[in-house]
Amino acid sequence: MELHYYQAASGKNLILEFIESLSLDEQVDGYSVLECLEEGSLDQIRWKHWKKKIYEVYLSINFISDF
Repeated sequence: MELHYYQAASGKNLILEFIESLSLDEQVDGYSVLECLEEGSLDQIRWKHWKKKIYEVYLSINFISDF
């Protein structure tokens, strides 16, 4: 699956910026979720499909991110 990250008007990638602000363990969790999404391995993560191409994914650290 090709991921389209949410970007601010300034061009910042808010998803990656958020993940990079986390502790190392939390970053590993966040990047593993992205990897599962890219590979289409949705059975390995907790997620909810909203509208069209919008997914809400849950990291094990209990944060919610929209992709």
